[in-house]
Amino acid sequence: MKRYVLSLLLVACAFLRVPMAFAQSAKTAGELLIITSYTYEGRYEYRYISSLVKAYQDAGGQCTPVVEILGSQSLDGHTELFSRFKSLLAKHPDPSFIVLVGAEAWACYFSLTEPKYKKLPVACFMGQRYGATLSDHSIPSVQVDEQHPCGVVDFMELMKSFNVKSYHHYEYDVESDYRLIQHFFPGTKDIALISDNTYVGLGEMRIVEHIIKSRYPQIKLHYIDGSRMSMDEALEAVAALPKGTVALLCIWRYDRENVIYMNNADYLFREANPHLPVFSLTSTGIGYWCIGGSTPIYDDAEGQKIAAFIYDFIDKGHDRQPMSLVCYENQYKFDVRQLEAFRIDRKLVPQHSVLVNEEKGWRQFFVEY
Repeated sequence: MKRYVLSLLLVACAFLRVPMAFAQSAKTAGELLIITSYTYEGRYEYRYISSLVKAYQDAGGQCTPVVEILGSQSLDGHTELFSRFKSLLAKHPDPSFIVLVGAEAWACYFSLTEPKYKKLPVACFMGQRYGATLSDHSIPSVQVDEQHPCGVVDFMELMKSFNVKSYHHYEYDVESDYRLIQHFFPGTKDIALISDNTYVGLGEMRIVEHIIKSRYPQIKLHYIDGSRMSMDEALEAVAALPKGTVALLCIWRYDRENVIYMNNADYLFREANPHLPVFSLTSTGIGYWCIGGSTPIYDDAEGQKIAAFIYDFIDKGHDRQPMSLVCYENQYKFDVRQLEAFRIDRKLVPQHSVLVNEEKGWRQFFVEY
C-alpha cells in the first residue's frame, strides 16, 4: 500500500508541474533528499527517481526518501531558481545524503557557499557535463566571467570543492555528428542549430557552437533559437534556410513565448522544410524526422545503480569507497526510412549502428525470434 501511494505521489509530481515533496515513511535514520530540476523530461525523471526509491527501500535502506521539485521550466524563470533551491534546502536541515537530478539542480547546489553543504555527500545524475553561463548573478556558479568566454561551464570543475560521491553524466559527441554530416553530405558549409527556451537547450546549443566555431571556422552557423523565437518565427526561419544547409537538433520543447511543444514540434519543423537533412544530438526526433546521430546510451538501470551506491555508503557504512564517476557511452543511431528518403547508401552507415524503422525480412525474423 505504501509503495502504491508513493507511485501516485510521484505521478502527481511529474505531471502537475509544481514544486512538491513526498516522504515514503517515517523512518528515523535521516533523510535521503532528492532534488529534481524538473525539466521538460519529467516523465523520464519520474521513472528514474521511482526506481531509485524502490531499489533503495527493497535493499533495506533506513533513510526516508524525500523528493523536492525545483520547478525549472523555461529560461524565463531562471532568475528565481537559486532562491527557490535554497528554500527547498531550508525545509530539510539535516539530510544524510542528497541526490541532484538535472543540470539546473547541479548549478544551484554548486553555487552554495555554506561549509555544511560542501561536506554533505552528494550524487548527481541525469545531466550533461557542460552547462551554459548566464549573463546575470542569479545563479552564481554559472554567471559569466572571463574564465568561460565560450559561454559554457564545466560542472566537473565546479564540483571539486564539494563532497560529490557519485557523478553520472552525458557528453554529447559533437565531433562525431559533424563528421557524419560531412560524410553523408560532403562539402556542407551551412549548419543550422535548433534549440529551445530551456537551460538544457541553451547548454546544448552553446557546446555545439563552441566546438564548431573553434575547430571548423569555415562553417556558417544559423540559429533556430527558441529563447529568441516563437514557434511561428522558428518555422519561417527553417523554411528560409539556404539550399545545402544541414540541421543539428538539440531539443525543442519551449519557445520564446513559453508555449510547450512535445513531439508535434518535430512534425511542424519537418513540414516547414521537408528537404532539410536533420541530425540529432540527443536522439530526439530519430524515428520520424532526424536521419540519425551519435547519441548517448541512456541507462534504464540508472536509478537502481545510484540506489545501490547510496545504500552501501549510508546503510553499510562504506563511506570510503571511491567516487562513482560515469560518463554515458555514445552510439550511432539511424532511421532507415530517412536514409532512404535522402538516398544515403547504407554502406556509409558506421558499423554496429542502431537502426530504427527497419523492415525485417522473413529470414531475419526467423533468426531473431
